[in-house]
Amino acid sequence: MYMILLRFSVNRDKAPERMAGHQDWIRRGMDDGVFLLVGGIRPGQGGAVLAAGPTSEALQ
Repeated sequence: MYMILLRFSVNRDKAPERMAGHQDWIRRGMDDGVFLLVGGIRPGQGGAVLAAGPTSEALQ
């Protein structure tokens, strides 16, 4: 099990441009059974993912 914390970078203003791709990534992880739980940390701060995988390299 892995806990992945996602934080906004210094390019935070570009987040809306990348949101569709991010949501696709989350959806694929959930559909594949790798992501078990996904949610926000705090509004505007980022998110967290609970994942299952054989190795951290496989998750990356």
